[in-house]
Amino acid sequence: MSAAFVRNVSRPGRYGDGRGGYGLSLLVRKQVNGRVSKTWSQRVRINGKVTSIGLGKDPRGGTPTFAEAAEKVIEVYAKGWKDSGRTASKWRSQFQRYVYPHLGKKRVDQITSADVLAAPVPIWHTKAEIARKSRQRVSAVMRCAIAEGHRSDNLAGDAIAGALPKQNGRTSHYRALPHDQVAGAIAVIQHTDAWPATKLASEFLVLTATRSGEVRQRHLGQDRLGDSHMGDPR
Repeated sequence: MSAAFVRNVSRPGRYGDGRGGYGLSLLVRKQVNGRVSKTWSQRVRINGKVTSIGLGKDPRGGTPTFAEAAEKVIEVYAKGWKDSGRTASKWRSQFQRYVYPHLGKKRVDQITSADVLAAPVPIWHTKAEIARKSRQRVSAVMRCAIAEGHRSDNLAGDAIAGALPKQNGRTSHYRALPHDQVAGAIAVIQHTDAWPATKLASEFLVLTATRSGEVRQRHLGQDRLGDSHMGDPR
């Protein structure tokens, strides 16, 4: 097909250049108002199935931004989480605070290693655990993007491992209370002005050795007892 042919052809039908056209063809159709419409389409194979797509369309259905891909990952993972609502809230909160400012609006196929590094590096030493979790969660989104054909590499995986500095900080634990002083500590707590539920929760935690996060009950994303009432022994 030549430029003149494309410009002048008016007979309805599909026209192509044969083998040299690589599946590209021009579709000419008569409209109800008598005018002629001309559209290009490309014949391609997607996931083993031959199909035709209009010129300018993305056969993958569009490449999502990191924020869009992250939301999809959260929805998929949440089905397997025991406390899906609470965990999903943590993922979203962490993404919004530490990741989205650097990656949120970027398409997953356009994200670079520098973009990924920008998220954990500022808090790599000051908030080591959060930084590690951020990297792991970004990696999960990247793996999803790879599975959907939007990119071929996981920049949050081994690709940036060598670029991140070693975390030398030691975990700081709460001091343990000798067992012969536990009863006295509980008595002191019971005579404070703390909320009654906090006193009971503190005693329950000591007697059962349960994690404080499991003792506290959350409602609508808020601690009923609050972090200020009872420390986490972890």
